[in-house]
Amino acid sequence: MRGASVLAEAGDYVTEVQMRFNLAAMLRSLGRTAESLIEIERMLERSVTQESPYLRHCADVELAASLLAMNDLEGASERAGKVRAATLDGHVPTLSLRADLVLAEVSRRRDRLDEALTRLFDHQEYILSESANWVTAMYIRAFPHLLGLIARVLGVGRIPVHLLKLIIGHHAEDALLAARDLLEESEWRLLATRLLGEKGSASRIAALESAPMCRVRMFGGFDITVGERKVHDREWLKRKSRVLFAALVLRQGREVPREQLFEQLWPEMDAARARNNFYVIWSSMKQVLSPEADKNTPCPYVESAGGVCRSVSELVWSDVQEFETLVREARRAEVSGRSEEALEAYERVAELYRGELLPGDIYEDAFADARDRYRQDFGDAMLRAHAIMLERGDAAGALRLVRAGIVADPVREDLYQAALRLQIDTGQRSAAVETYLSCRNHLIEELGLDPCVDTVRLYEQVLAMEDAAELDGIR
Repeated sequence: MRGASVLAEAGDYVTEVQMRFNLAAMLRSLGRTAESLIEIERMLERSVTQESPYLRHCADVELAASLLAMNDLEGASERAGKVRAATLDGHVPTLSLRADLVLAEVSRRRDRLDEALTRLFDHQEYILSESANWVTAMYIRAFPHLLGLIARVLGVGRIPVHLLKLIIGHHAEDALLAARDLLEESEWRLLATRLLGEKGSASRIAALESAPMCRVRMFGGFDITVGERKVHDREWLKRKSRVLFAALVLRQGREVPREQLFEQLWPEMDAARARNNFYVIWSSMKQVLSPEADKNTPCPYVESAGGVCRSVSELVWSDVQEFETLVREARRAEVSGRSEEALEAYERVAELYRGELLPGDIYEDAFADARDRYRQDFGDAMLRAHAIMLERGDAAGALRLVRAGIVADPVREDLYQAALRLQIDTGQRSAAVETYLSCRNHLIEELGLDPCVDTVRLYEQVLAMEDAAELDGIR
């Protein structure tokens, strides 16, 4: 019996490490490398405890990928090289593939294209089997040039369709842009069609040919990338120019009257002074977005004419726009009874929402209403997603989504109530007590309110569960 217990315990460790193995890759694909490293550290701790070479290789290959994400080519190459040498027999294809994906990207960055392609050549059969779709997509999302390398090895037409479907939103734009220098024109256009569809590819190709995409993240912070150039905060010499661009991006290509922008940026200023300030701020914004252009050259990402301004939606992608699109798609899918599609869209919403819209003093007043609206929409989405998860019998998945909603909006009682019901149904008494206490503390501290009657009744059910457990113990 003791031997069986030890084996079961070891199996639990392996399951935990494998979960962290994939979580580390997913977090990195979202640009959350620091969080990915936390998961890797926990994997390393488990591998030492178990004295398991396999678990150590899992941790090492993910550490190599995160080092690569931080542009530590030497560290990434050393770690991935050791894992690849240990898996030459091919018995663990996911480990050897991950190692070679890292090594291929290192080689590409060192201008050793033939070496990069050779690294991937031996993995053709595994990639084509579609067993590696998720892993390969997560690595492409973190390192966009890998798609072009894989296309060179397999041929664009042979890339598994389900792999391409996992490269979504701005990740598709990033990968397509990165592949442009690696593929012949005809192959690149075919890749655009396969990634973006017939309807989306024509306009996107035209846009990519004229200027690189400007990608804007507004959830959890204001992050901007133009092509492969990251726009740093220090480049915004005029504070208001950053607020102006955020306001235009938030409107997603819709026209905004200049007077409305004047009111938002300088509410206490007369029209003449506000207009003069606007021209200075507009010029400063253009300089940040297109630093190589002269003052008389129009900026491809924003337009101002006829008394109105807008962002150029064909060239400006934003997480806000994708968030809204996904929520609409999810609701349409629910109405049509396509719960799997709805859940997939909601899961992608959870990936996009890294935190509240435009946090920080710079944006505090200007975007307060929008910030509240998106927080509410995110909580609603997580409730809907949790309901679908419950219909599928996945209580753990439902609780995960509800918790994501609570993190985003810690004073929203309906989310706490959903969590409490799940914890009661699954017998998680201690966790339910913690959930209630967290709810009460946030409501009191932030709103000066006590939990409502429905929440208190759920807590009473939790206490009744504890009382029943104590009676069972006495008997």
